[in-house]
Amino acid sequence: AARMAVLHAGIPNSSAVYTVNRQCSSGLTAVSQIANGISSGQIDIGIGAGVESMTQGYGAGVMPAAFSEAVMSNQESADCLIPMGITSENVAAQFKISRETQDAFAAKSFDKAAAAQKAGKFRAEIVPIKVKWTDPKTQEEKQILVEHDDGVREGVTAESLSKLKP
Repeated sequence: AARMAVLHAGIPNSSAVYTVNRQCSSGLTAVSQIANGISSGQIDIGIGAGVESMTQGYGAGVMPAAFSEAVMSNQESADCLIPMGITSENVAAQFKISRETQDAFAAKSFDKAAAAQKAGKFRAEIVPIKVKWTDPKTQEEKQILVEHDDGVREGVTAESLSKLKP
């Protein structure tokens, strides 16, 4: 799929293409690897990008139906199947981080992100792109301009977060 996207974008087929799968940090890893390649002189130019979607291609629905017994007999290997939500619950329990502390931290983080977005702090880092989008409720397809992170929400409070299921 990566090679197809590169060719569709008009990049010559003489260009190297590779993908990274780090679950929650693939995009950051890709950008870091391109920066390292440039700084070491291995490459002159590169594109490092990524997307993580908790809606598409995540969770039990994308897992193979079965894994080999040899792989599953290794506990660290088997632990790779633990979803990130469960992992965060385990970390919170291990370090005794209360739900209230997590909600307060998250609310403060949303507040900072909303203020930064409103002040245009991320504008130079995000290239606006027109994309086809299908409304999941109506199945209507339309073209939209993506020019900012849509996960940033104003008005999130510790109280509003406390009403969400863990």
